[in-house]
Amino acid sequence: MHCFLQNQSMTAYTPTFLIGSNKNANVVTKDVSAVLCSIRLNECEGSSIAVLESKGSKGYVYANGRVIKTGTNYVLRSRDEVLFGSLGNHAYVSFF
Repeated sequence: MHCFLQNQSMTAYTPTFLIGSNKNANVVTKDVSAVLCSIRLNECEGSSIAVLESKGSKGYVYANGRVIKTGTNYVLRSRDEVLFGSLGNHAYVSFF
């Protein structure tokens, strides 16, 4: 999975990518749940798909301007944009 985090590019070599306030998260952001959301790679008919799952209750998760409610999944596609964080403190990710 290759993504751009604000002005920084990163490639994730993990099947589950965690975003939250936990120091062990792949992307750490303040004032949100320990695990706000995760992005996992799933195999589907011979190809990989990235699935965003909103997990936390403290903070927000948006995909392409749409709120992703806690406990729901969203299939990410190339060029999707994800915004997560809390009021005044957020991170932006774009997937390629």
